[in-house]
Amino acid sequence: MNILILGGTQFVARHIVLAFLAGGHRVSILTRGQSAAVHPGR
Repeated sequence: MNILILGGTQFVARHIVLAFLAGGHRVSILTRGQSAAVHPGR
């Protein structure tokens, strides 16, 4: 499944993104670009 996460760089959203990735989903993250974050699988 394709999933869009809004604001995926903060603590809670980061764990949600990781859970979706672990479940084999394709995840896109929409942010304002003000936080530096690296998610595995990107």
